[in-house]
Amino acid sequence: MKIYLTGVFVAALINLIKLVVIFFLLSSTKSKNLKKVGLYFNPVAGNYISEKTSWKYMVFLTCDMLFITPLLSWLSVGYAIFNYIRGAVNKVPVPEAVKELNFKLSSVDLPKEIVQDYMKGVAKFFGLNDTAFDARTIDDDDDVDHDLFILEPAEKEDDWYRDIRLDRSAKYYTMYSRTPDYLQQFTSIHEYKFEGTDLWTRTVEDKEESAGDRDSWDIKDNVVLEYDVRTRMANGRWYSEEDIANKIIDLRSEVEWHEIKLNRIKYFIMFRHSDLFLNIELRKYFRSEFERIKHGYKIFEDEVIRLGGYIVNDPYFLVKPNEDMAEENLIKLRESKVMEEENLNKLGVSYAELSEADIIKQELEKYLDKLQSN
Repeated sequence: MKIYLTGVFVAALINLIKLVVIFFLLSSTKSKNLKKVGLYFNPVAGNYISEKTSWKYMVFLTCDMLFITPLLSWLSVGYAIFNYIRGAVNKVPVPEAVKELNFKLSSVDLPKEIVQDYMKGVAKFFGLNDTAFDARTIDDDDDVDHDLFILEPAEKEDDWYRDIRLDRSAKYYTMYSRTPDYLQQFTSIHEYKFEGTDLWTRTVEDKEESAGDRDSWDIKDNVVLEYDVRTRMANGRWYSEEDIANKIIDLRSEVEWHEIKLNRIKYFIMFRHSDLFLNIELRKYFRSEFERIKHGYKIFEDEVIRLGGYIVNDPYFLVKPNEDMAEENLIKLRESKVMEEENLNKLGVSYAELSEADIIKQELEKYLDKLQSN
């Protein structure tokens, strides 16, 4: 009995030392630094993971180590010794570069961006994906999906919904949209790459889900399913041969690399890729884009007013004549072709940018504020 109780005491003492070390590591400078990039100390394995340990689990772990595990007496002591020897035998030499980064993380309370850069350095040294340590987020809430970007939030009952979900490591994004009644849902997967500040993309998959019908694909594995598309459209009485031919042409262009026209998507992807764009470079680019859109919209608006019209954007972006406009001025407004692409190009803005100018400027301001704070 004395031997058993001695083992219980030794096991409890070992576990008490372990608990002291665990609580020290939980409150250490390194843990505080890594918490800024969404990594938390795992008291079981002694590493850092993305899932935070709850206080309930810590209470259970403490009770288990102090009151339950010691009851195994010398078995618990032997297991602790075995783990120590196994760790010593399997210990891998740590490169000096990693030691230096670890020392900096453990000794100084660092800004979030610096922690991110250090973790990227560790990840790159071991050949790991470093996008997990990207600190560029609009929302600092760890529970938010920072790679989800909602383009159309469906605020009203009869609104469409549309979003994209980013996979930065693979350089893919998935676009999802649906009708207000959910009867039709559309999912497309796109590969992307940057050439300077130009975003190029090509469609890998394009699928439609309709209530009561089988799912249909226009594109799979970056290949246009021409036979399926032609058959499906031919069975629809409202499609002409010209419509089908134009659809095939459009799909063929989608599977080839082409520059994306939706700048809201481009700005979001650029913002999330701190591995490709430095903060100072991105601030300059976003500021120039903000000024370009603001200036182009103002010139367009002044021209519309000069012609005697006004702009409406509910729900569509249109130019309308004033109610008391003289007939000759109404003719002049119609003949001005102020909304045609050729005239908009002279202003340096597209129709899509004009129609979403307010929301684009709001998003750019958010990105700029975040980049400035970092």
